[in-house]
Amino acid sequence: MDNKNPKTVLLISGKRKSGKDFCVDLLSKYLSDFVVFRIAAPIKRQFAKDHGLDFDRLLDATHYKEDYRQQMVVWSERIRASDPNYFLRLTIEESNAKCKSIWILSDTRRLCDVQYFKANQEFKDSRVLAIRISASVETRVKRGWSFTAGIDDKETECGLDSYTDWDYVIDNDGSEDDLMNELKPIIQLINS
Repeated sequence: MDNKNPKTVLLISGKRKSGKDFCVDLLSKYLSDFVVFRIAAPIKRQFAKDHGLDFDRLLDATHYKEDYRQQMVVWSERIRASDPNYFLRLTIEESNAKCKSIWILSDTRRLCDVQYFKANQEFKDSRVLAIRISASVETRVKRGWSFTAGIDDKETECGLDSYTDWDYVIDNDGSEDDLMNELKPIIQLINS
């Protein structure tokens, strides 16, 4: 595919420690000609540059990222106030997505992210699937989550809590086999 819109867009959403990245990794094993991109990547890259931080460590799942999360959210909200889709467009450009037929946005967090693809005429010929990864509080706690005021009660974590038009809701409380059973219909649809 040469500099065109994708055939399929997967919008992956879920709370912190729900297993979004794990689900994307599993899906990726069964897809070809795809790109995974994250809105967080250009945010973290510029934030790291502006604040003299380690960009690679802001991308991983360590405490380093958590130590700076709240400050980064405040900083990025100022930019989003004037252009809600600034970071989304930037990550599409930076990831060279227009050369791939399947796009996976692994950190869909806001209604404007979903609307960018679902309501934008530019993507009218693309199959856009909004996918919510769900895990119980107990499961998320076992994975290292604990409620953090100023993070877990903000739009970056709650922006899609009231959204109900999911194409798929994936339960990620069970085993990897259980998860694969939940993901199979998505894989079959994309590969059909």
